[in-house]
Amino acid sequence: MKNSLFCLFLLCTSSSLFLGYVIPPPFSSSQTLSPGTSSSSLSSLATFSPLRTSSPSELTLLDPLTINGNADFLTHASLHGWSGNGSQTNPISISNVNITVYSNSSMDLPAINLSNTDLHFHFHNIVLHENFTFVWPFSHPLLFLSNVTNGHFSDVFIDDPLHLYSGGYKSDQPDYRVFLENCQFLTLSNITITGGNLEVFWIYEFVRDNLGIQCVNSSNLLLIANNASISLVNCVNNTLVNNTMAECEIVSGSNNLLINNTLIWMRNNDYYMYRHQEKAFHIISSHSNNFTANTGSFWLTDSTQNLFFDNSIYILKFESSMQNTFSYNRFSLPLSELNHLYYTYIAHDRFDASILSPYFHHFDFKNPRIDIPGNIFLNNSINGKEVFLGLDIHEKVFSSNVGLFYLLNCSDIEISNRLFEEGEGGIALVSCSNVSIVNNSFDSSHSVLPFPSFQISLHSSSNILIVNNSLSHIQLSNSSNIELFSNSILVGGLDLESSHHNSLINNSVLFGKRGIYLVESNHNSLINNSVSDLWAPPAEFLPIHHFFQYSYYRSIGIRLDGSSFNFLMRNYVHNCTGGGIYVSASSNSILMNTISFIQLAGIRFEYGSAHNIITNNNIIHCSLNETADKSSFFAADWGFNNTFSHNYWSNWAWPDRDGDNIVDNPYPILTSETEILITNYDSSPRTSPIPTTFHTLIPPIVLFPNGGEVIKDNVTVSWRAAVDTASHPITYAVYYSADAGLTWTLLADTIFGTTYFWTFSSIPPGTDYLIKIVARCSEGMTVFDTSDLPFTIIPKVSPSSTSSYRSSFVSFNFLLFILLFLTSVSLIHNRVFKENI
Repeated sequence: MKNSLFCLFLLCTSSSLFLGYVIPPPFSSSQTLSPGTSSSSLSSLATFSPLRTSSPSELTLLDPLTINGNADFLTHASLHGWSGNGSQTNPISISNVNITVYSNSSMDLPAINLSNTDLHFHFHNIVLHENFTFVWPFSHPLLFLSNVTNGHFSDVFIDDPLHLYSGGYKSDQPDYRVFLENCQFLTLSNITITGGNLEVFWIYEFVRDNLGIQCVNSSNLLLIANNASISLVNCVNNTLVNNTMAECEIVSGSNNLLINNTLIWMRNNDYYMYRHQEKAFHIISSHSNNFTANTGSFWLTDSTQNLFFDNSIYILKFESSMQNTFSYNRFSLPLSELNHLYYTYIAHDRFDASILSPYFHHFDFKNPRIDIPGNIFLNNSINGKEVFLGLDIHEKVFSSNVGLFYLLNCSDIEISNRLFEEGEGGIALVSCSNVSIVNNSFDSSHSVLPFPSFQISLHSSSNILIVNNSLSHIQLSNSSNIELFSNSILVGGLDLESSHHNSLINNSVLFGKRGIYLVESNHNSLINNSVSDLWAPPAEFLPIHHFFQYSYYRSIGIRLDGSSFNFLMRNYVHNCTGGGIYVSASSNSILMNTISFIQLAGIRFEYGSAHNIITNNNIIHCSLNETADKSSFFAADWGFNNTFSHNYWSNWAWPDRDGDNIVDNPYPILTSETEILITNYDSSPRTSPIPTTFHTLIPPIVLFPNGGEVIKDNVTVSWRAAVDTASHPITYAVYYSADAGLTWTLLADTIFGTTYFWTFSSIPPGTDYLIKIVARCSEGMTVFDTSDLPFTIIPKVSPSSTSSYRSSFVSFNFLLFILLFLTSVSLIHNRVFKENI
């Protein structure tokens, strides 16, 4: 039946091309489609319109056409010798013409201005050309249609050779070369617009976006095989097939059908204008539209009841959009597309860089939007694997073939030992708790790219364990009590925003453009992490409006922006072009870190930074490298009341006349950005580096019983394993408390696993029970965790009462059996006696 619908659509649509109008889309977003109903067979429609038969030199030159009404149209037809009378069977035919308009600041005329006609017509093999006499022209269409029906435009070539210069201070206005308003039953096929309609220019922060074709208040249009971006505003019952676009938007539209359209990425050839535009199908306040077999990103805002079937989706973004259905879609971003964007996104240093990931990008740090649960996802895939959308799932270990996880309001989940291949999205957690992400590997074949791709992303989550994963980027937003241990991060970095009380221990960040960045995140511990070989693009590759912000985009090892009360200890920061440790915050403790071979300052405190403590660090071969006069300073402090002491500075290791291993002269700290000014010192610089080996034991986490449970029988106590940063063997001891932690009783010692079977042979009932797990490494270091809240143990039935009950039950059954037996014998006897009589 579904295939029959598509055949009916093909037949009707093909017929409409001859008749000059189209029928409404044959199915709505409420219908269910199955695999194999894709629109590949619709590709024949793309070649229906005849190819251009004449070269531009053979075209007839015409002055701009302005036609208003049927009578005027027939007059022009007679004047120019156009065939046809405007009927359905004999449409007016205009072909093989070239129309040039001359534009200046005071007059911008369309090449074709057609309005108020319902005659049937066909414009074919048309060239529209604009000749600028003014450098910065105003935007205007070359093909303008108003209140027109029953027409067909095919093989229209709009030549806009000087469009490159139409940016600048007027470039914040969109430029539509084809504009339709109040039109219906029109067909536009094989329209090509040159001169940048597929491009966007960044000039002095203005963005020019030439959408190519815009339709307003129009219906029953067929747009097929056009090479131009398309905008539908307040349009219904239109069909778009096989178009190639940089962008497509549907605003306040409904019942539109989009099949087999493709969005492409392009880069301007201008040397200084590298830029990236987030190409997408923008669906705004639109409802009941059907998107089938398209390729590109989809961004939904205030839109409902749309159907997305069999599409190849790069990025999917939501904002206040509910009751949409996604089925049999494929999520992917080809490596070729990523490579194409190499220099276009290279300079951007924003947390929303995950827009380049094949990923459910439905929230950002500053404006979280969590409304995916109001939509339906069925049988979608990424790189041939399942896209798993989990809502309110608890106590699950994933072992299926999943390429992208999106988990909302889930708990007690384990995602481990999985390989996420190139082009897969990774793991996104929203409002989740007690989740373990352990031993996963993300293929980073595109690791040469300088931007992050956020393969693990957490938002509003807590008590998450992220251990021993290999990936390109991690982001945390509004999350707390996250434990990140021994992760290997290649190319990207580790970002925290508005995230507090997290532990980052023994992670490594290599070969990227950013290291570990904290924004408005407090009370975090960064211990024994390694950040090295970070680089920034050469200045000539930066967009023109970023030249004066170049230093901001250079790679920094550890950066604290508005983040206070953090603890940085024994971290290793090496070979970072943008700086070692950068602080724009207060009350942080920075001790026993090693910072080496940094092109800018080893440690730098921005304006407003105060009350930070910097002690016992090794700062080796670091230089501000801004001027020759400043090159000898390894640290800069533009804040106040920051305390430096007992640090080793490789350029200040002598003299030490008294032999106390402290340099006799205090180390000068540069305290002005504009001049050589010294008002702060390290009062006791060391003569030799401090040893930096480090060993810590990360506590276990009680999983069950963890509080609130009611236990009636024997139970298996379970906990999350402790982590030893030196990989020492770990054993566990299990304790319980019956008085909410005032006293503890040992249950078992020297356990090597993470479970213990607890039998209640002599445990009295109570409501204040807790479990404590103590972990001990082979060197004797111990850590522990207890149940978050008390749990309850209720009385058990005693064995004696159970035996008595069973004994009584057996005795009663025995007596009942004897009674029934005697009764049966009596009945048989009486029956035999009567029969004998």
